[in-house]
Amino acid sequence: MDIPLQTKSPEKLNSLDKLTEDLKSPDHAIRAKAASQLGSTGFSQAVKPLLELLNTDEFPSVRKECALALANLKDSRAFSCLCDTLTDPDPSVRKAAVTAIAGIQDLRTPHKLAEMLADEDMRVRREAAACLTRTGSAAIEPAIKCLKSENPIVRWNAATLLGNSHDPRALEPLLEVLLDHDSSVRRAAIDAVAKLRNPLAFETLADILKSEHYDDKYIIADMIDKIGGELALKPLTDALASADERLLISCISALGRLKMSESIPAIYPFIFHKNPRIREQSALSYQNIPNSPEYLINKMGKSDGEQRELIAQALEKMEEPVGRELQMLFSGIPGAEDKILARKDPRTSLAILAAIKHGTAEVKIPAIRLLGKTGSSQSRDFLIELLKQNNDSDVSGEIIKSIGEFSGKKGMETLMGILDSSAPAETRLKALQAISSKATTAELAELLRLSKNAEQQLSKLITETVDSILKKNASLADKWQTLFCPKCLARFEKFKESLSLFKSVTYYACRRCRGEKFIEGAVTIEAVIDIHVDYFIAQEDDTIKINWLKKKLPIDFDRIEIGAADDKILKAFIEVVQKDPNPANPGKKHEVTANEDCTLSAKKIKSFGEAVRAASNTGNPL
Repeated sequence: MDIPLQTKSPEKLNSLDKLTEDLKSPDHAIRAKAASQLGSTGFSQAVKPLLELLNTDEFPSVRKECALALANLKDSRAFSCLCDTLTDPDPSVRKAAVTAIAGIQDLRTPHKLAEMLADEDMRVRREAAACLTRTGSAAIEPAIKCLKSENPIVRWNAATLLGNSHDPRALEPLLEVLLDHDSSVRRAAIDAVAKLRNPLAFETLADILKSEHYDDKYIIADMIDKIGGELALKPLTDALASADERLLISCISALGRLKMSESIPAIYPFIFHKNPRIREQSALSYQNIPNSPEYLINKMGKSDGEQRELIAQALEKMEEPVGRELQMLFSGIPGAEDKILARKDPRTSLAILAAIKHGTAEVKIPAIRLLGKTGSSQSRDFLIELLKQNNDSDVSGEIIKSIGEFSGKKGMETLMGILDSSAPAETRLKALQAISSKATTAELAELLRLSKNAEQQLSKLITETVDSILKKNASLADKWQTLFCPKCLARFEKFKESLSLFKSVTYYACRRCRGEKFIEGAVTIEAVIDIHVDYFIAQEDDTIKINWLKKKLPIDFDRIEIGAADDKILKAFIEVVQKDPNPANPGKKHEVTANEDCTLSAKKIKSFGEAVRAASNTGNPL
């Protein structure tokens, strides 16, 4: 509706009149300028002359300014005329008409704008799409209809607009367009579905990813993880069977974004792909997935030289330098062991163990050598088990050397066991070499015992090893025989017991044959079998009295004193003597006496003594 003229100031009226008069000027530049200024006046009275000039002026610049002026005035009376202008031969005029129509509140506006998505000029199409988007939800239905247009440009623009709308109504029509025969439309539809991020699209996308004839599967792979989340794992891993390198890169990239450990083995083969871009993408994807470095490091130990190099390259891209150091180790390059030990990376043990289990001897030997230097009890136990299973003499020798690197009882016992076994002489010799570098006086007796049963050459080497150890401990060299059982050469266990507050006794008992003894300050050991005796050990003149009921020590008793004891206790004593597999002195006559608490008859005491002597003769000396 026109604003009444009486409400306008004289100045504005004069301006309106002048500009309207200028629209009739023979100079097109003046007409264009007047049209532009009329649009900024805000007077609806300017609509009619502008429309007349829009329909009749021969100059596109004038028609354009008229359309832009009407865009500023936003008068609904101009709608029909502007719609006619949408067919103007000049694209700049059509673009201005689109802008003007978008500003008019009319139910037909979205549909008219949608029609312009097919305009031959890209600038007009862009303006129509932008204006249509600004109409909000009113644009959805027109855009959906445009998806069925025969013009691929219209379909492309409609798909793009619907994706930007984030409106759930757009999902189903867009899914249909995913199969459009035009590749640019398909890609626009894929991008639009990705922007919608609607989980309902996942099943359709997964099916397309499985199809054999779809050129844009790589684009689907690029976005399916954003819609399906963890559900995308299977279709992505299944798609890795494709030979399409673009699709492989997209799938591997998407698997990396999922950050799921389940995808680690699926990506692994592509570390070795002939295409360097695929190898690089595999490493980059692994960088996002927890536990990937551990997996690759473990695999390195199972691989050959060429594979190790490619795994090392992948680890370098993942900023895991230990991979290169392991590759150096398994390739026999000097200095790798020291670098790995200095790094103290616990994951390296995975590759080392894998190399020992699966690698060739060339790979196993440096890995075994490094494992021996780690010093861990798990490494020692692993090497001990490995030695039992290994048949390669070179590898066995390296295992023995590595076991010798460990301190502790178990490693030494293992080496002693090898020395005492029926293993090849070369293996036993290597065990002796490992023992000699670590042995202490604790192993002397065992070494001497083994020297008695070994063949001449090995026996000589064992004896030389013992002499070498004794020379390191001069204080022991002249009395070592008093500390070791003369019968079986096992070391005595040292015991110290208090006799009173100020007095104690020290004695040694053989751990192996339980026979000979070396006791300071005593020549006789007496077993006391008496339930009334409270002490464990006591000294009486030159006799050590031990309460057998308190503790069954590995001592060869010279004499037995019976006190308060019944047949059951005596029988238990005889059984212990009888079950001793290593009696120290078969035939020894144990003296049996009775104290005042004994209620047994002389005949029974005599029978007990005979039974003890008989039991001591049934043992099987070592």
